[in-house]
Amino acid sequence: MTIELRSIAPSVAEILIRRPEARNALDFETQEKLAATIGKCIEDSGLMAVIITGEGTAFAAGGDLAELARFSAPEDGLRLSTLVGDALALLRMGRLNSVASVNGHARGGGAEIAISANYRIMAESADLAFVHSKLGLSPGWGGRARLVDLLGESMAEDLLNTARVVSSGEAKRIGLVHEVVSPESLRERSAEVAVEYSRTSPALRRFKQRDTAKSQRKQLLEERAEFLRRWKTDQRRELFTKFANG
Repeated sequence: MTIELRSIAPSVAEILIRRPEARNALDFETQEKLAATIGKCIEDSGLMAVIITGEGTAFAAGGDLAELARFSAPEDGLRLSTLVGDALALLRMGRLNSVASVNGHARGGGAEIAISANYRIMAESADLAFVHSKLGLSPGWGGRARLVDLLGESMAEDLLNTARVVSSGEAKRIGLVHEVVSPESLRERSAEVAVEYSRTSPALRRFKQRDTAKSQRKQLLEERAEFLRRWKTDQRRELFTKFANG
């Protein structure tokens, strides 16, 4: 089971990404399961908050390059950009509160998942990087728009263009995450925050999201168009093959 859904409290669930042998890289099967699980949480009227975390030393490594190197058709790129991208958009614009419990390395799409949450907590040993440019791509799951929203245009472009690794300390300092805690206390603190957030009125959350939903959707579609443009390039295919072969 690569995605596990478990109850943390009466109104709080945890989504656990479980591919530790692959640093929680998201192959298409795992992406489908993650999207379906997020959808299940959204539809569960008894849930008010959801935690997303990873098993082992990684939070999520983004797409599975070993698998993706075998795909090159435009429809493959569309599938890659929509499965998780649409699910994260629904989560952000919906009634549920979300908490990213970043237990370890978050790379590429994994970093996009992390920053998509309403509240973000990192273990001291964790880090993240938006490595899309090293693969000839750009974010396809809403990551660029979210970075601009959190950090401003200049800092967002710096992180995307350099693909540099951001430590937990820097992530807290620049505003990517709200808290940094010890690895030992991460799960407990994440549950505490999720329970606190679960008490937020759904009506209030819907009101807060309503005015931004249209602009967020527009930004996601623009981001996806750029992702798909890059997906079709020879440079992207060559870089994927290079990274997949080590």
